Amino acid sequence: MAELARRTRAALQQRFPASGAEYEVQPGQREWTISLGTARRARPWSDWSQHEKEGYVRDLLSAYDVSDANIDRFIREVEGSRR
Repeated sequence: MAELARRTRAALQQRFPASGAEYEVQPGQREWTISLGTARRARPWSDWSQHEKEGYVRDLLSAYDVSDANIDRFIREVEGSRR
């Protein structure tokens, strides 16, 4: 499902070129906040490797472009709330 979302987004970006900013999810956006809540409820989170967490976050936010820096920030926010 996530891969389909990525392909669809890429096709739309190719067909309707824009600055790209409207496809990026940023901290504080509604989508970011909702996704944080979903990740915080992911039971096996603490058992996952860093690589698995990154993959989960990329899948969770697959409808948007997410920079590596924001992936790292998202993971830190999830882990900070689980302590």
